Amino acid sequence: MRGGLVDRMLDRIAERRAELAEQAEHLRKQLAEVEAELERVRSAEQVVAQLLTESDDQSSAQRASLSSQEAGSAAGSGSGGRAVLVVAHRGDGVEVADLPAEYQRLVQIVAEEAPAGQGVACKRVTVKLGLTTEPRHTEGVRVKLKRLVARGWLTEVTPGRFACLS
Repeated sequence: MRGGLVDRMLDRIAERRAELAEQAEHLRKQLAEVEAELERVRSAEQVVAQLLTESDDQSSAQRASLSSQEAGSAAGSGSGGRAVLVVAHRGDGVEVADLPAEYQRLVQIVAEEAPAGQGVACKRVTVKLGLTTEPRHTEGVRVKLKRLVARGWLTEVTPGRFACLS
């Protein structure tokens, strides 16, 4: 009698173990699919950010001829109905105050955090902006810092370290 009860319990335990193993395998497959989709979305995000940066850089030559007043008024217009931030080239009559507020803040942080031209790391600037150091945040900040370098507002003293021009 006891042997039958023990056998039934062992059978039930084995059945439950098999059910759980099957469920675990199903969840592993789902997780792999979700992780693959997440990686595809990350890649798409990087490609779009790069295309937008290239588009902004190509149209900057056209905008460079605008006066600082015209550049300020053009900040809300863009191609295809999307807003484009105008980051003017540094030059005569163009002040930090003529930059969009987001870029003014970047220049301010670099000036505060990079004494004597030593340069401040992109991650430090990201943290000072109140963002996390996730790649999506640091890469976005890095693109903006590099745009400021290209426009003559900052210099990249070593890869990934930025300082104000004197």
